[in-house]
Amino acid sequence: MHGARDRFPPALFPVTLLDYRSPSVRAWRTTAATTSGTVSCVIATTSFTYMTMTPTAPDTPQAHLYPRSTRKALSAKRQPAHHAYAIPRYRVMLVKESLAHASPVTIRDSQTAYRLLEPLFDGLDREHFMILALDAKHSVIGINTVSIGSVTLSIVHPREVFKPLILMNASAVLLAHNHPSGDATPSQEDRALTRRLKDGGDLLGITVLDHLVLGEDRYHSFADHQEL
Repeated sequence: MHGARDRFPPALFPVTLLDYRSPSVRAWRTTAATTSGTVSCVIATTSFTYMTMTPTAPDTPQAHLYPRSTRKALSAKRQPAHHAYAIPRYRVMLVKESLAHASPVTIRDSQTAYRLLEPLFDGLDREHFMILALDAKHSVIGINTVSIGSVTLSIVHPREVFKPLILMNASAVLLAHNHPSGDATPSQEDRALTRRLKDGGDLLGITVLDHLVLGEDRYHSFADHQEL
């Protein structure tokens, strides 16, 4: 074993040396290829010890098995690295997707809102949930599509509803979505969502004026039916 060590390149040493003559140790012979030829040596292990060729840290009991040059190299590697950590900074921006100017229309009732929104929902084969952002005088600031769903539903979360409204400095909002079936009767989920968004708007200081459900040549207004 000691004779073979001199012929091994330093990268193959050290290993944990065990007394393979002990009855509790199993030993076998292996062949290792080196640049100078083929050397046979005995590697021993117990049933609980798995020997690897991974270098051992200099401060372990096997450190004395390292050549001096290897110990110096490992000591240099163990120097702690200095990393500069910083919290990322973000800037929130509102991007206008078209060059059109804001409509001078002021939302005064559900009929005015329906005439403004009906062309946007015309011909859609899936549910779309949109919001109409209004200023303090209920003039239109802009519109945003919050969710596009399937034929029967669209998933809407208050977070996605109020995020663009805050960016647009909206004071009020008008909610609207379509029913591709043509029936404008609101579902129980529509009513529950309207109450949830109404409560969220009251908390944020953004008034929910109405929620329109658009069908085929008809609509349902929550405000007109005193459901807000």
